[in-house]
Amino acid sequence: MKSLLVVISLFCFKLLHAQSYNYQHYDVSNGLSGLTVYKIIQDREGFMWFATETGLSRFDGTNFKNFSTADGLPDNEIIDLSIDSKGRMWILPFTNAICYYKDGLFHNQKNDSLLARISLISEPTNIAEGENGELIILDRRQIVIVTPEKKLRIINRLENHLISPYGAVLVENNTISVPVAYGVEHAKFSFLNISEDSFYLSPPEDARQYIWTTSLTSLLKPSLKIFQVGKFLKILQKGKKSYVTVPDNMLGFDLLNDSMLFVNCSDKVLLYNFYQHQYTDTFLLNKVVTNSFLDSEGSYWFATNGYGVYRLASTAFVNYNFVVGGNLLPVYSIAKSNQKLYVGTNRGKVWDINLINNSISANVEVSSPGENRITGIAFYDAKTIVASSSLESLCIFENGKKTRLIKGASGKDLYYDKDQILISTIVGVYKLKFGETISDPAFLTTRTTCSIFFQNDYFIGTLKGLFRTKETNIKDSIFLGEKFPLLTSRISALAKTNHSIWVATYGNGIIEFDGEKILSHYTQANGLSSNMCRDIFVSGGKLWVGTDKGLNEIDLTLNKISNKYTTKDGLSSDIINCIYVENDSVFVGTPYGLTFFSPNAIDKKSIAVLNVNKIASKDSVWLAYADSFTLKPSDNKFYIDYACVSFKSNGNIHYYYRLVGLDNEWHNTKETSINYPSLPPGNYQFQLYAVNAFGKKSNEVKISFSIESFFYQKAWFLTIVCILGILIVWYFVSRRIKKIRAEQNDKLRTQKRLTELEQLAFRAQMNPHFIFNCLNSIQQYIFSKSALEANKFITDFSSLIRQTLDLSAKKNISLAEEIRYISTYLSLEHTRFDKSFDYSINIDGNLNTEEIFLPPLLMQPFVENAIRHGIRNLNNREGVINIDFSLAGDYLVYQLTDNGIGIEGSLKLRGKNVIEHQSKGMTLIQKRIEALNEESSKSIEMAIDYLDISQKKGTKVILRLPVYI
Repeated sequence: MKSLLVVISLFCFKLLHAQSYNYQHYDVSNGLSGLTVYKIIQDREGFMWFATETGLSRFDGTNFKNFSTADGLPDNEIIDLSIDSKGRMWILPFTNAICYYKDGLFHNQKNDSLLARISLISEPTNIAEGENGELIILDRRQIVIVTPEKKLRIINRLENHLISPYGAVLVENNTISVPVAYGVEHAKFSFLNISEDSFYLSPPEDARQYIWTTSLTSLLKPSLKIFQVGKFLKILQKGKKSYVTVPDNMLGFDLLNDSMLFVNCSDKVLLYNFYQHQYTDTFLLNKVVTNSFLDSEGSYWFATNGYGVYRLASTAFVNYNFVVGGNLLPVYSIAKSNQKLYVGTNRGKVWDINLINNSISANVEVSSPGENRITGIAFYDAKTIVASSSLESLCIFENGKKTRLIKGASGKDLYYDKDQILISTIVGVYKLKFGETISDPAFLTTRTTCSIFFQNDYFIGTLKGLFRTKETNIKDSIFLGEKFPLLTSRISALAKTNHSIWVATYGNGIIEFDGEKILSHYTQANGLSSNMCRDIFVSGGKLWVGTDKGLNEIDLTLNKISNKYTTKDGLSSDIINCIYVENDSVFVGTPYGLTFFSPNAIDKKSIAVLNVNKIASKDSVWLAYADSFTLKPSDNKFYIDYACVSFKSNGNIHYYYRLVGLDNEWHNTKETSINYPSLPPGNYQFQLYAVNAFGKKSNEVKISFSIESFFYQKAWFLTIVCILGILIVWYFVSRRIKKIRAEQNDKLRTQKRLTELEQLAFRAQMNPHFIFNCLNSIQQYIFSKSALEANKFITDFSSLIRQTLDLSAKKNISLAEEIRYISTYLSLEHTRFDKSFDYSINIDGNLNTEEIFLPPLLMQPFVENAIRHGIRNLNNREGVINIDFSLAGDYLVYQLTDNGIGIEGSLKLRGKNVIEHQSKGMTLIQKRIEALNEESSKSIEMAIDYLDISQKKGTKVILRLPVYI
């Protein structure tokens, strides 16, 4: 195994030169403006430009953009291109005019005042730049020099003779040297040396042998000068002189770098190496090449006469062609033995490639009419085993002798493992052990596509899916698709590692299976180039997958797709029929032959240069990058056209963008334009960058722009509108508030009046109640006392009545009035009950009874209850009633205590004597307090409890009244 890599490394030079490369071809079907291309150049932004016979083309790696006279070119046939130090691309058309391209615009003699002053006699042949910024323009009859001060200097005669510049220009030591012919019929040849204020001639040695046609056959640089002298190229490099033989059909040459030179011929391109002093490679056979170019990614470009443009991305890919009768044969199987690679093609042929001397020869042939594909190759000792799609399905070749083992089965795949060979056919799987004969298929007698031996079991692929057969019982097969739906697809190939088998399907990607469960699954969704897999190969921790859209390399240690290869990288076709890999050598069979490459030899250098082609709004267009601008309110569209130049990416470029001010999230697209049709006023920044197929990030584009507001969206207008709105709202709200307040005041007045009426009603209820009780007492008093005492009682009673009537008419009375009233009432009751109780009224010294006001007749009902329901029913002791007035903060505290029978005892007596008049005083006073609380911010508080809680004797009443009432 290791010897193969050594041999390939030693003889890679011969192998590469013996075979052809695979080129990417561009013509009018891809968008190129013409098939005849004269010049290729790459500008500072990375774009490739092509001068053609029918216009100018620019290529970004994905799309072509073509320019013609309608865009500003003086003529549609463009002969040459060059770029100066200011980034201007000078365009030399096939007419006596000149123009240049910069920042998206063509500057010509109609729209540029400087160019309008330049009058050419014939078509221009070259444009060069002097050391001091001079512009040197040559046509076939004159030299035009444009100074940095934009002055014109024209040289068209020498010694009274017309001159004919040859198109080459040398700028060295502040001198411009131009090879010219002059004299009668231009017989003389010399260098015309032009300084700032003079010019002179300096004929070179062997001048008459020089062949001067155009700048294509001469190169003049300070460190390198190349002339065609006869059949040689004379090279003067760093003071050393050398000669190179050139073919008779040379059209010109192009310098790639300081070490390599392309020699363009009418049937090929030769690569000359200055250091090796020899031609080292040949490109593009049988094409007329007019210009060759090396781009910044290391790709070779070739302009042709009549066939468009060819690009060679890498010389690491080499193609082997197998031709019979002028027909290129497709490759279907690859195998290796010793230092030979065996290749099975159509027409029943097996070819061998000697990896030492790089020779190709036909090895064996399976005779059969029709196409007859060689579907498998294996080796055993000195025997070559070949499976084919012909009637002779399996043959063994030994010493030129063919032995046919299977006939009429049409082999689809051949698997060799240790001492057995499995051949999958349209009638089942045959099992061959050397020394034994084959009669019938060993197992699964149906159409099979491939088979493999893994962990003592046979796994067989069919059009229906994957089957499993035990080695101990090959008569019975298990269809794995019943348990694993992924294994119901058409199986195209099988391969194995130590722990699993890999199943290639024709429509469902790649599946890893260990015999019991599915371990992994690769499809287009997770990076596979196509779900249509045709072949797989395991080598060195890598799984190689051939699809109908290229080759995939899967790193099994990292479980990811690490690389993809297509025709754009160098493969001869994207349809991969078969694969063979050993060490760092990859061989791929396609419908167009065999391709060899070494992944480590591929130059993965790439560029990712992001350019803005156009920015547009509704009313304006910018044909180049504009980092900031302002748009009118109605001009609120933002459109941008862009491209990332990365030729090796072959269009596989992802763009990431966002519009800050509208959306801060990054979005991903493969489109090369973005359109925001209608944006609201505001400040925005559009941000964009690209990532090429190799993961390289481009430069980031940032475009800041503003969209102005309409006058009705501006701050001053909105401020005025807001102020007016606030005033209008304030006006209507204030009117509403006034109305609500008026309605509220009316409600309050009504409520107050109702409360007052309610108070009067309560007092009106209390007055007859009190009078009734007093009259009842007088009646009892008359019956039990003398007339004289009754008369006195009536006099006192009439005084109490007058006080009651007087006080009840008032809304509020003073505390002094309330105390006098209670004293009169207590005195009267004390007399009526034969002085059977004692009473006292105590007033805190801090109280000013004349300045404290309270509702009238509020305290009398509590005194009445104390007498009638408390002390009246005492049998063995005298009653005592104490009334205390005190001040607690903002409250007047009225406390009444009696030593009567208590609340519970009073209730028992009431229950026994149902005919006794039930006092309504407490009910009325409670309702009155509730009414007073509704119209006051501070409430009247009332509490009634036993005087002696443990014995439930006596009663204590506490009344707290706000002092301002």
